[in-house]
Amino acid sequence: MRALYVQAHNGQAPDPATAVPVETLDLARLIFSAQLLDRIADLRSAVHFQTHSREIVEHQNSELQKKMRESENKLRESECDRRELLVTVAAQRELLAESRAKVRLLEEEILFTRQSLRGLEAARDAQLQEFRSLQESLAAVNAENCVLGERLKRACAETRMTRRQLHH
Repeated sequence: MRALYVQAHNGQAPDPATAVPVETLDLARLIFSAQLLDRIADLRSAVHFQTHSREIVEHQNSELQKKMRESENKLRESECDRRELLVTVAAQRELLAESRAKVRLLEEEILFTRQSLRGLEAARDAQLQEFRSLQESLAAVNAENCVLGERLKRACAETRMTRRQLHH
């Protein structure tokens, strides 16, 4: 077998000192091809991994967007609830103000009623005093009536005796 030599630089005539045998070149091409195929396989594997990673990230992004939309909806609902609560609080404050006004009116009525009651109690006390005074006067009149009644009985008895004596 005859060895073929190939010049390593720009296709010039082969120089045995720098020339490489063709078989060595074929082996080198084979090794390069194998390395190239390994590199292609590695790149394919990397592309597959990156594609899978991208799908995972896209899925995670999709889930995050879904959660974000849910959070935004909850935030809108919370904002609506907050507005409703503010309206409710405002209405409750109005009711509280009305209740306080009613309480003030009732307190004024109670004060007026107490003053009226004190006046009525004073009038009652005066009437009781007058009643006691009238009772005392009535008792005195009754006592005097009793005395007069006794005198009247005696006078009647004396008159009867005097009539009897006059008739006899």
